[in-house]
Amino acid sequence: MTAGGPTAAKAQDATPDSTDRAAASGEEAFYEIGTDDLLSIDVRGEPELSNEYLVRPDGRISMPLIGDVEAVGQMPEALADTIEERLARYLTDPQATVTVARATGTIANRIRIIGGALVPRSLPYNKGMTALDAVLAIGGLPETADGNDAYILRRTEDGNTRQVPIKLEDLEEGRDPGANRTLKPGDTIVVPESFLAGDWRVQPFATSRITYTDNVDLDPDDQKEDALITEVGPGVSFEADTARLQAALEGSLLYERTSLNQEEDDIRAELAGTATAEWVENLFWTDAAASVSQQTIDSSRGTSSNVSNDASTEMVQTYRLSPYLTNRLGRYVFTELRYAGTVTLVEDDEDTNDTRLRPGSDASNSIEHQVSFTARSGPRFDRYSWTATALASELNFEGDGGDSGFGNDSDQSRREAVLRNRYALTRSFALIGDIGYQKLESDDPTDSFEAPLYAAGFQWTPSPDTDVLATYGQRNNNLTLELDARHDVSARTTLTASYEQEVATGQQRLANRLPGTIQDVQTRDPETGRFSISDETTLTDTAEVGAETRIGRNTFRLTGTYRTVQEDVEDGETNEESIGGRFTFVRPLSRVVEFSSFVGYEYVEFDDLRGINSGETVEDDNYRGGLNLSYTGFQDITLSAGYTYSRRDSTAPNDDYVENAFTVSGRIDF
Repeated sequence: MTAGGPTAAKAQDATPDSTDRAAASGEEAFYEIGTDDLLSIDVRGEPELSNEYLVRPDGRISMPLIGDVEAVGQMPEALADTIEERLARYLTDPQATVTVARATGTIANRIRIIGGALVPRSLPYNKGMTALDAVLAIGGLPETADGNDAYILRRTEDGNTRQVPIKLEDLEEGRDPGANRTLKPGDTIVVPESFLAGDWRVQPFATSRITYTDNVDLDPDDQKEDALITEVGPGVSFEADTARLQAALEGSLLYERTSLNQEEDDIRAELAGTATAEWVENLFWTDAAASVSQQTIDSSRGTSSNVSNDASTEMVQTYRLSPYLTNRLGRYVFTELRYAGTVTLVEDDEDTNDTRLRPGSDASNSIEHQVSFTARSGPRFDRYSWTATALASELNFEGDGGDSGFGNDSDQSRREAVLRNRYALTRSFALIGDIGYQKLESDDPTDSFEAPLYAAGFQWTPSPDTDVLATYGQRNNNLTLELDARHDVSARTTLTASYEQEVATGQQRLANRLPGTIQDVQTRDPETGRFSISDETTLTDTAEVGAETRIGRNTFRLTGTYRTVQEDVEDGETNEESIGGRFTFVRPLSRVVEFSSFVGYEYVEFDDLRGINSGETVEDDNYRGGLNLSYTGFQDITLSAGYTYSRRDSTAPNDDYVENAFTVSGRIDF
């Protein structure tokens, strides 16, 4: 019997060195076979058995005649003995030699590189290997790594571990090469994440718009005035994608001058932003969101299709800050404890000359505090999963508490506890059941209720192209449907449908529509979700269907919406009902020129309006349309020109109007 034991293993360049303890004691070096080692096995006189064998991840090799043989953890000489014993059943006096042709090291001796900044890696230990060698072996440090806070976890002779600091970032960039450290078998390099390292983009810009409108105040034909609206100002676009921070913001501050009709100059702000920061890994987080825009305070007012004409709109600011804690109880339960503070500031224009207003149309500054606790099932739950949520919120309006600012006379309090259950019957079909309790207390008793919550339904996902979620039951003390459905007819065509009920004030609806992702900031649509912003709590039901398709370079988008608004949440009557649709067409005319257009129609019926139409039912037919041409042929410069049309035909006297508006705009990025 012959074996390439310690000596044969030691002769290979890639073979790990003996441990320091063995060397210090004078013991002969040894090597234990590890996973992924390449073994050269020679059986004397048997060329069909003599070959190179790779140690599989399960720690075994497979040889002819004898099949699988356990190799990991054995020295080459011991493995040769095992092979000879197994071959003795078939051969007379077999003699085997095992040599490690390529060593990767045993599991215990391998070098590990871990940390939140990278995917965990395991490397074979080689004699003289340094920390920089290990980093280069994995392709270098990722951008999100805090390399100078890295350290080596090393086993000591008494079985404990100690930390050895190492500045990997300085080493990688050639600074302080003398600080490089030699690794020992079994060392673990820990590379933490950096809060700030990652992708950052700050793009300052300047923008300008010049708009001519033939009806700046949206008055009847015999009263309308034309105006030239000029807007110019700076802006900034910001994005961050790091290990601990994801954020996006886009905002501008415009100086606005209105000519021809002698209106005063104004300052107009536009902003949308969102951010999520992880302060303590997997424990403490903060979400933030902000929006500043022109909003229609009262949905019964006429509005322009042109963004520069802010008739019947006011500047509204909404800010939310939400710190929260997360915890993971093994693989069974994930928990989250969250606080959310939301402030809404509404510009109050007392000079408005609107002839009609909805009941309760006063819009005040508000502040809302909400505390919630959520627990959801972890991966240990297979077919059955659940989410339990409990929340409490307080909403206060400014002006009801005297000089102290936010008062208590208009407080709205919410309490809610809900358990959502989901049981998967198959991979594509699951039953859903909700049970809980809701309580809302408002200054207006007609908006207060206390009732159980229950609903049942299903989620059906027969393929990645189709997803349907539908439940029916009692929410907000009303029987209602919840629906969210999507079907991709093809890679270019998508159909959607939804139905939802919402009990909230206008300020709460603004908070619910704050951007939550970077994509929300980039694709925000000012036409989405027009509603009254008032202190009144309303119950709103909204059904929407949509279709989008791309044919060649053309994109077609069609949406239809039906909405009802009930002022008194408890046993109230519908005060506003609308149905409408919008069609959008987009076509790139060339690589740098794009044409887009839209047309829309909405029929709205209002009951019990105040003003000159007090007590009457008012019916409006609203028509919208627009064309736009954009040019991006210049580096860092975008130009566009557009036309919009707005019209309202109303049963109320003197409430009809027609507006034509033309806009030329430009933006330059610095």
